[in-house]
Amino acid sequence: MDPCNPRERISLGPPAASKPKGLFQVMREKMRLAHMSQFTEKTYTHWAKRFVAFHRGKHPREMGAEEITQFLSYLAAYKNVSAATQN
Repeated sequence: MDPCNPRERISLGPPAASKPKGLFQVMREKMRLAHMSQFTEKTYTHWAKRFVAFHRGKHPREMGAEEITQFLSYLAAYKNVSAATQN
């Protein structure tokens, strides 16, 4: 493709057969737009992955307050996670 040739069209959009973005990719993009540190990004992604794994791969969009309470109760009761971490 020659960008100097006016007869060639340049596509600025995504390829037609592109895959939709995954949950964690979207999370990372939003955190970068919010100028969060890489450490914060890694930490939030880590806990989101643990949350999804705890609920056997169920997408967070399909869950609510009950699932959050279950996960936090599990962390407090069985993993001795501090209140500060849970917040």
